[in-house]
Amino acid sequence: MKYEMSNKYFLTIILVWISRLIIVASNRDTCVTPYGPVTRFGTYFMPTFVATGDFNNDNQLDIAVSDYNGMVSVLLGNGDGTFQNQIYVSIDGDALIFIATADFNNDKNLDLVVASQDNLRNCVYILLGNGNGTFSTRYEYTVGVGPSSVAIGDLNEDTKLDLVVTNAYNNSVSILFGVGNGTFINQKMYTVSSSPSFATIGDFNNDKKLDLAITLSNQAQVSIWLGNGNGTFRRRTNYKVGSQPIFIAVADFNEDNKLDLVVANYNQSNVSVLLGVGGGIFRKQKTYATGANPNSVAVGDYNSDGYLDLAVVNENENNLCILFGNGYGIFHQSDKYMTGSWPRSVVSGHFSNDNNLDLVVATYSEANILILLGNGDGTFPKPTVFPTGTGPVSVAVGDFDRNKKLDLVVANAGNKSVSILRSNGNGTFQKDRRFSVHSSPSCVITADFNNDQNLDVVVTFTKTNKVGVLLGHGNGTFHNEKTFGVGAGPTSVVAGDFNNDRNLDLAVANCYDRSASILIGNGDGTFKEQVSLWAGGGSCSVTAGDFNNDRNLDFAVATFADNTVNVYLGHGDGTFGGVKTYTTGNVPESVAVGDFNNDHNLDIVTADNGQNDVGILFGDGKGSFSGVQSIGGLFGPIFVTVGDLNDDKNLDLVVVLETDTTIQVVLGNGNGTFRDAVRYTTGHGSKSAAVGHFNLDNKQDLVVVNSGDDDIAILLNSCS
Repeated sequence: MKYEMSNKYFLTIILVWISRLIIVASNRDTCVTPYGPVTRFGTYFMPTFVATGDFNNDNQLDIAVSDYNGMVSVLLGNGDGTFQNQIYVSIDGDALIFIATADFNNDKNLDLVVASQDNLRNCVYILLGNGNGTFSTRYEYTVGVGPSSVAIGDLNEDTKLDLVVTNAYNNSVSILFGVGNGTFINQKMYTVSSSPSFATIGDFNNDKKLDLAITLSNQAQVSIWLGNGNGTFRRRTNYKVGSQPIFIAVADFNEDNKLDLVVANYNQSNVSVLLGVGGGIFRKQKTYATGANPNSVAVGDYNSDGYLDLAVVNENENNLCILFGNGYGIFHQSDKYMTGSWPRSVVSGHFSNDNNLDLVVATYSEANILILLGNGDGTFPKPTVFPTGTGPVSVAVGDFDRNKKLDLVVANAGNKSVSILRSNGNGTFQKDRRFSVHSSPSCVITADFNNDQNLDVVVTFTKTNKVGVLLGHGNGTFHNEKTFGVGAGPTSVVAGDFNNDRNLDLAVANCYDRSASILIGNGDGTFKEQVSLWAGGGSCSVTAGDFNNDRNLDFAVATFADNTVNVYLGHGDGTFGGVKTYTTGNVPESVAVGDFNNDHNLDIVTADNGQNDVGILFGDGKGSFSGVQSIGGLFGPIFVTVGDLNDDKNLDLVVVLETDTTIQVVLGNGNGTFRDAVRYTTGHGSKSAAVGHFNLDNKQDLVVVNSGDDDIAILLNSCS
């Protein structure tokens, strides 16, 4: 039978025996956020705490973020849930652990207070705001050892704001009295029994004098200090809470006009709610489960029912949970939302001017903040996910049941299977159907290998040094696998017609023995014995294309141990000329091709994990490539794929990150340059991604494999 196939079958494999990929530049306005509002914005390096306020007096809410490496990031809000590029404010000390905002010098411009646990300083810094989003005058005040939080209020009733600093490492609390011009005097230091971790201020006995609530981390207690109104305190009363309380917030949860407390118990994975009864006395705690290691709470009415709710970030679960209040001081948990690695702080505010309460989360290990724009019903936007088998690692797209709707095939390493998810045509998918294979698969692609016009599946098996072929019936089901031997540790495969006989062949990257395997197809779903080619150290990713415009298919292998790409130019008969080697960035883990500068010659892109970037090698159309152009700021890239995501006729990049819960979309300008990356939340342990039209609107959508969640995330393109 002749080799015939519609283009729709080749959305996720770089295959075809055409001579070049032609991209036409477009001058029309382009969509820059194809998958909904931007949700993540860069900070400096290791963000620790977040505060909000209008720092440039434009009536839009802005964000200030403290960073462990001695920097404060200020992001000015646009009023639509997006933010301008960050403004850096450098601090001499490191280990910035906390930030808060207030007007300390009474000039109607918001200022900042930042706590530093730098061993050489152990201080708080005051940064006076200029009213335009910048900060100038800075004051430094030494406090106790290990300042961990700062509470702000007028403790001595002189109409000037004072500071309360918890010093976690020498069991003390510092009180600094404000002068009203941004400076502070007469520090008083109080000894406490054990590791004060966080302080907040409120009038707990309704005497119109401010009191303190302080978490004692090593004693599993909250200490209440009743104020005298002159900056001193009388009776201290301690209340039992959960293990290692590290955060406390104050609000009236049961609407009795008496302040209540909520405490995040880091080691117990819950929060404690203590209802106030008046006179500075609180009832016994009630606990509510959160995720693992809660460390910050934001109070607000997230579902617009008039009752206060709780938003809790869970550091070791990399998520945020919402606990809905019923107005009686009782809470119940709803959905969880992925945040990114090590969420440290959460704050609520109206960032998009729609009267729905939004959230901002600082993620310590990802150098960014996450914005969750509220829907007003207690939910926040998140990607649509669909379950797969255990440990999904690779995904491909194709119409397996011939109904003109793109389906998905997923390789599940955890339970030795492939999942087929049949499309409903509206961006949703039916429950997966699983087909067993003999070992844990590492990569999956799809094409018609036996020329029956039904899509088949090819899977690599790293542990058994084989590739498996599952021939499709055309109804979403498959024959049992047939296996073919390759080199040691196959991790990547690409299909193409390397000998011009109109039957599809395979090129396989073998990660463990420095080789690539070529398997010539017989046209019936079987393959001849492999031909092995030297490929370099760490030859773990392969792609194919016509690099010298001779209408013969070539291929390229990325070698993460050698930091190179090796290019093999095809003769058109299944053999290849001598290898050409090109230097990449450090540890290239993935390779793909596309024409990124619209010169009608194929270029190569690599995801350089060891260099936190992707690199572009520009092709000259004769089989040679020029030096690497790097696109930085991509932390731990492990996979890259290509598509025109915003329909401007210029190729864009989708980059999967190793330690993140996001992907990054990098839009191309069509001249070999790219815009700043935009992050989209997907899931835990993302491994790979693919592009396809999943809801029949002719826009390129994304599917991302989340190995840590045993699911896939679908991001539907919203460009108009």
